[in-house]
Amino acid sequence: MPLLNTADRVYLGNAVAGAVYAGSTQVWPANAASYAAFDPVTALNVELKSGNRTLINTASGSTDQGAHTLIGKTAGKFYYEVTLVNWATGGSVGIGGVGTITSSFYDMQNGAIGGVMLQSAGGQIWVNFTVPFSLGSRANGDVIGFAVNLDDRMFWCRVVSPSIGDWNGSKGARPADIPSGIPLPAGGLAPFCTFGGVSTVPGNRVMTNFGSRSFIVGPPVDYTAGLTL
Repeated sequence: MPLLNTADRVYLGNAVAGAVYAGSTQVWPANAASYAAFDPVTALNVELKSGNRTLINTASGSTDQGAHTLIGKTAGKFYYEVTLVNWATGGSVGIGGVGTITSSFYDMQNGAIGGVMLQSAGGQIWVNFTVPFSLGSRANGDVIGFAVNLDDRMFWCRVVSPSIGDWNGSKGARPADIPSGIPLPAGGLAPFCTFGGVSTVPGNRVMTNFGSRSFIVGPPVDYTAGLTL
């Protein structure tokens, strides 16, 4: 019997096996959706691990390092989380921002031209060479939650671990209040991760969660939990 989406095991006698076995092709349950990952074709000076959802930079002294997902979304509201596993001495890590799929890693790392990027060094949120908000200094192990509203073209992020912070580091900012967000550019946007700076060394590690694991904090109301292909 042919199966679709057979990434998970089916054990005989359980409910899933009973639902699947019907003598013909069956569609796997919806909770086995394929979640986004970074596209290896876009990867530059980085090593991808854990199903292309963890990135480790490999170059020194370069701001042209990173990867982005294949998806260029134009509509919808979605939520994902990113963990700063290791921030090596020197340089900065662009954690979980979004940009147009034609944006270079250099532009996204160096002022977030073509999108929005949270930089690990000082927790600054960059957009087109400006810093409208900051989450404050970040440390290894911090987890950041991202709310991306492509219907209204707005962006929010906040620390969710070790403690829950304010959206965009600003009291009163929240995804339900559209004007409190950071405007996003037109066109299809994709999550980015970048590494850079003249003092950057290899070994920075970032782990993303586009929905393949449980989230530390649930998504805002009306937002999709994760980003699917």
